[in-house]
Amino acid sequence: MKKSVFKKVFFILIIAFFSIAVFNNNRVSASSGWAVCAVPVLPVMASQSNSSEMVTQLLYNERVRILANNGKWTKILAVDQGRTEQGYPGWVEADKLRLVDDCSINGGSWAVISQPTAKLYRELKNSAPVTQIYFGTYLKYLGYVKDPRTYPSGKPLYWLKVSSLDGQIGWVVYDYVTIKEKSPFSGSGNMDDIICSAQVFLNTPYLWGGMTTKGIDCSGLIYMAYRQNGIVLPRDADQQYMVGEPVYSPYLQPGDLLFYGSGDSATHVAMYAGDGWMLESNRADGVVLRNMDYKKSFIGARRIVRN
Repeated sequence: MKKSVFKKVFFILIIAFFSIAVFNNNRVSASSGWAVCAVPVLPVMASQSNSSEMVTQLLYNERVRILANNGKWTKILAVDQGRTEQGYPGWVEADKLRLVDDCSINGGSWAVISQPTAKLYRELKNSAPVTQIYFGTYLKYLGYVKDPRTYPSGKPLYWLKVSSLDGQIGWVVYDYVTIKEKSPFSGSGNMDDIICSAQVFLNTPYLWGGMTTKGIDCSGLIYMAYRQNGIVLPRDADQQYMVGEPVYSPYLQPGDLLFYGSGDSATHVAMYAGDGWMLESNRADGVVLRNMDYKKSFIGARRIVRN
């Protein structure tokens, strides 16, 4: 009897040990390879400290290349955001990433969040765990299910089955996403659509390095609005100033970018919205629509021309 109990306990301990090993293997401890962001939004820091500068943020499921790891912190390149040719470098907390073998985003269908926030359900039932995700988050689109319930207006309710790059299955309501083919960054590049995407962030607080409707900076606003519509720009204002074609103020068109700074160095960017108005995220007011500012620090405008 004692031998039988011992065998059962030993078997349970082996299973527990194996489960812990598998769980930890999914946490990033490698010093190379690929991973995805496992939380709704993840600060990318300039150094291995939460008190250092936040240079940008990752959205849920966003891809990163691993450069180094010291246990608690992982050095990464955010490959979807340009600071160098390879991506945006920085440090993130290692336990907020999940390892992946294949992080290709070319081909297939994609569900991209098009509202300020959306709920990602782990199962198709009311009691399922829920994660709040943000505008611009991309997930693999796997199909849809029609809910027998409807909206109070009688409008049909559809659920989309989605997956992260590491195979985590979830469900989102159709009304909160845009379906894209071949790439989550595909789009028409239509300037009216770009302005509409920027307006999603109206009244969002200013946050240096921010990328979501919880907080965003000037260049993050431009980056997210353009990326949602098929044009991936550099992440920061100084490099955005190097893209596109110069345009003189009398010839501005909606969607043109307005830059402020000193000399040829841009430290702030806004978007021309037409009729003398511009959209920007500034430290005092957050994201606002306001009269165009021709103050002394205005250094020029650029028109983004799609290749």
